[in-house]
Amino acid sequence: MSRQTAYQALYRVTVAYLPFVVAAMIIAVAFHLKKQSDAERPLKGFPLVGLEEEGLSPKEAWMKHGHRVMVKGLTEHKGAFQVMTGTGPKIMLPNRFTEEFRKNDMANLIQTQTRDNFAGWPGFDGMTFLSKHERVVVDAVRINLTQSMGAVTDSLVDETRLATPELFGQDKEWQTIPIKSRIGSFVSRLSSRVFLGPKLCRDSEWLEIAQSHTVNLFQASMAMREGPSLRRLLSFWFNPLYKRLRSQAHAARRILKPLIETRKAEVRKALAAGEKPEKVADLIGWMVAQAQASDIDYAAGQLGMSVVGIHTTTEALAEALVDLCQHPSLFQPLREEIVRELKDQGWTRTTLHRMRLMDSFLKESQRLHPASAASVNRYLYADVKLSDGTVLPKGSRIWIAGRFDDPELYPEPDKLDAYRFLNLRSEAGKSNTWQHTSMTPEHLGFGYGDHGCPGRFFASNELKIALSFLLLNYDWKLPDVPDNQTFIHFGVGNLLSPLCRLSYRRRSAEIEL
Repeated sequence: MSRQTAYQALYRVTVAYLPFVVAAMIIAVAFHLKKQSDAERPLKGFPLVGLEEEGLSPKEAWMKHGHRVMVKGLTEHKGAFQVMTGTGPKIMLPNRFTEEFRKNDMANLIQTQTRDNFAGWPGFDGMTFLSKHERVVVDAVRINLTQSMGAVTDSLVDETRLATPELFGQDKEWQTIPIKSRIGSFVSRLSSRVFLGPKLCRDSEWLEIAQSHTVNLFQASMAMREGPSLRRLLSFWFNPLYKRLRSQAHAARRILKPLIETRKAEVRKALAAGEKPEKVADLIGWMVAQAQASDIDYAAGQLGMSVVGIHTTTEALAEALVDLCQHPSLFQPLREEIVRELKDQGWTRTTLHRMRLMDSFLKESQRLHPASAASVNRYLYADVKLSDGTVLPKGSRIWIAGRFDDPELYPEPDKLDAYRFLNLRSEAGKSNTWQHTSMTPEHLGFGYGDHGCPGRFFASNELKIALSFLLLNYDWKLPDVPDNQTFIHFGVGNLLSPLCRLSYRRRSAEIEL
């Protein structure tokens, strides 16, 4: 057969089957849109709360004024109601139902978070990994990371000692910076020391991904939530945000591949010999061990950890510094506590535990600026019957309203009181109830129950170490600049504005850190 004849035959086959291919594509798109449309319809049997009196659709009301919508629902309804988020309806429950979800196996955290952040879409690979391999991540953090906290503390201190002067300098003159970006670089490096070890935590290409990936993902998620299903589908392959996510996922696999292959080989060798894998000192190694070196996308797992770990710690540390600059009288007592405890025992887990004022301050800062005013975010694998008789349907998603600004629980809730939880811990039997890492219905900063944040002990220690170095080595203040944005809100979420600026200068530390 001549080449021309072959081309003609191929052309005839293509023309013959083209209508079927087009029809299949149309059916696939229609099925996707139908599925998305069904998922974003209000649930039957639950009042839908919005701000229709202001001419807003339920989805617009939630995206623009979520906290007001939540308060309105809690005021008008004694029990469950629903709100229309950017990824479909969620049932909101009053705080009194919190305890009913402490150990409910039918209510899952990861599955609702990954849906909120579009797991399964290219570029959202970290969320896809968390959705598919939840146990690998949770066990690596809850078992390996938490049990290695002594060694982890040593690693964090070593890296903080190196990173602090490199990122903040030695200039004794005041300088003004966008604080969130600088803190993001700081936390990315400290966290990556524990996640990936001393070499990669100083790799500039990886650190740029670790810091910016979460911001890119959240911006892309917000864009996906705002648009209708058809526009979401059509714009996905062309929007620069989504292209950037896909590029970062590809780069992460390239950068992390040598370390991943080394860890897999180590674990497989041990398993083949009938032995336990040797202990390692990084999270990627613990994940490989928990997965028994199976061929899963560990690089995506690290992107997922950037989203759930690095981002939240960056927010907490940057917000704490802004709070201190707004309440400068707290600098001295915090510095005195740091010096006293470090002189006594040096850098140990016990030392960090004994920093009780800092612990109280961090919990109060978290109360004033919770990542979300609603917590216990769950996907229901089965129908769940509440104590008031309400049946929450299988496949629905729920939220539980927090009490972060409840004046009955927290007198003067709009005021930052760094001693609030320190005083509460002095009450009989309450020493452990009000620690920074404690999870209670009254304070849902780290969630609640079996699906509460498994990395909260690591995050708390990292915050205390980082804040100790920043407070003893530098003076901080709010700059005298116009329009210095601080905290911003979306839905029921709270963030520090990326435009927020702080001023700082080098000071002489009371002790060598």
